[in-house]
Amino acid sequence: MDDFYKRYCELCANKGMSASGVASAIGLSNAAANGWKKGKLPNDTTLAKLSAYFGVTVEYLKGEETKKDPAGTGEVGSAKKALINLIVDLDEEQCRKLRSIIEEAVNLL
Repeated sequence: MDDFYKRYCELCANKGMSASGVASAIGLSNAAANGWKKGKLPNDTTLAKLSAYFGVTVEYLKGEETKKDPAGTGEVGSAKKALINLIVDLDEEQCRKLRSIIEEAVNLL
């Protein structure tokens, strides 16, 4: 079992949900969870949705970091989680515009 699927199952259990139940909750078929069990990895959009659903980073889901967040609190802060949820639903053009706005704001700081 790969790092992603281990963490996915752990996070599902923490929510009291089955692997297929969580997939369904974010709008995917039960087959998606079966594919992950067999070693397939979700695409970037799905990883972002799962990250927002569980309140963890994509890197944590993929097994690239051991902590769920940089502060070590176990969750992404509520403001960040809300922002992630909004971003997941944007199309590519909206993402480009938002990135430009954020980059300008960061440069002003």
